Amino acid sequence: MGRSFMVSNRVLLWFHHYRRPQDMGGLRSWHIGKKLSDSGYKVSAIIPDTDSLSGKRKSVHNEVIDGVSVKWVRSSKNNRKSFFSRCLYFISSSFFQVLAAVREDKPKIVIATSMPLSSVLLSYFYARVVGAKYIIDVRDTHIDSAIATGVLKSGFLSSCLLRIESAIFKRADANIVVTKRMGKMLKDKGVSESKLFTSYLGYDGIDVYKEYTDWSRDIREELGLKGKFLVLYTGTLGKVFDIDTIIHASNELKNNKDIVFVFLGSGYREDEVRAYVEREGCNCIFLGSVPKYDVPLICSVMDLAIYAVKPSVSLEAIAGNKVFDYIGSGLPIANANTESEVSDIIKEYKVGFSVAAQDYKALAENIDFYAKNPKELNEFKDRAIVCSNEELSTKNQMNRFLEVINMVAN
Repeated sequence: MGRSFMVSNRVLLWFHHYRRPQDMGGLRSWHIGKKLSDSGYKVSAIIPDTDSLSGKRKSVHNEVIDGVSVKWVRSSKNNRKSFFSRCLYFISSSFFQVLAAVREDKPKIVIATSMPLSSVLLSYFYARVVGAKYIIDVRDTHIDSAIATGVLKSGFLSSCLLRIESAIFKRADANIVVTKRMGKMLKDKGVSESKLFTSYLGYDGIDVYKEYTDWSRDIREELGLKGKFLVLYTGTLGKVFDIDTIIHASNELKNNKDIVFVFLGSGYREDEVRAYVEREGCNCIFLGSVPKYDVPLICSVMDLAIYAVKPSVSLEAIAGNKVFDYIGSGLPIANANTESEVSDIIKEYKVGFSVAAQDYKALAENIDFYAKNPKELNEFKDRAIVCSNEELSTKNQMNRFLEVINMVAN
C-alpha cells in the first residue's frame, strides 16, 4: 500500500476540516498540525476540499500551512439540511481520503477526528494495514449526537453503527477527548481508562488573529447598541444547541428594551428562529456568520454570553469553541443545563451561572438580574480572563495533546 518508506516521526492527520485563523470556524485541526510540526514531527494532512461549515471549495489541491503539508481531496457539497447530502459528503470525502493516503509515505502515527464514522472506520483500517499507531481526536460522539438530535433514529441501523464506533474507540492506541464527560461516555462504552486523555479546545488568544482583527472598530456603534445590555450567542442555529430556550428567554424579556440578544452564526433553523423573533417582537439581532478572527472583537463588547443544550448525555458532553471564546474574552456565561460539561466548567472556574435545562424563565430572570446589577458580573469576568490565559488556554491544552502523541510514538 503506497510507498514502503516510513519516517519515524511522520504523522498523518485524517481530519474533516483544517481551518486557519482567517477562516470561519474552530481552529483545533490547525493548532494540532502546527504544534506537531513545531515540535519536530513531519506532518501531512488529508482534508475534504469542501468545508462542511461554509460550503466553500478549495481552489488548490496541495499547500503547505505552517509547516504542514495539506492535501485537499475531492468531496461532494454538504447541504446540512439534507440527510442524504450529508451522508454523501461523508462517504465521498472518506473515499478520496483513502485514495490520497495510499499515495503518502507510511506514517508512524495516524490521527483521525471522531467524525464522520466513515472516516474513522477507513482511517483505522489504513493505520492497521501500514502498521501505524492510531489515535482518535474525539471532538464529538457522532452517532450518539445524531440520535440525540433526531438526525438518526434509534433502531437496528443506529445500534450497528454504535457498535462499530465503540469497537474502534476501544481498539485505538489513544483517544484524546475534548471534554471530561466525553471521556466518561467512552469509558461507559468499554474503552480502557488507560487509553483516555483530555485536551480541551481551549482559548486561542487574540495573538492568533492579530494580522486579521481590526480592533479599531466600534462594534456597539456599528450596531446602534450603545448603552444596551448585550447577551451573545455564537454558533450554529441548528439542532445541537437549544436555540428554543434562548429565544423563549428573549421573549420573556422583550418588554425590557435595554436587553438585546445578539446571534452570531447561521444554520438551517435560521429562518425559523428569525420568524419567531419577528412574530413575538423579541429584542434580537442577527449578525450571520463571520470569520473566526472577528469573534474575539465582538465578544469583547458584550455583557453576557449564553449557552444551552437539551437534556442528552451526548449533547451535555459538548463544550464547543464558543465556550472558550466567551471565557477568554472575560465574558460571563449564562448556561441553561446544570448537568453539562459547561456547567462543570462554570462551577470549577466560577465564570458564570447555570439554570436547569430548558428553564427559559429562570434563564430570563437571571439575565434580568445581572442586567440590573452589572457590577455582580465583574468577579466572573476577572476569573474568566485569568483561567483562559492559564489552564484553559489552547497553548496549555496543546501541550497536553503533544504529551499523548509523544507517549504513543515512543
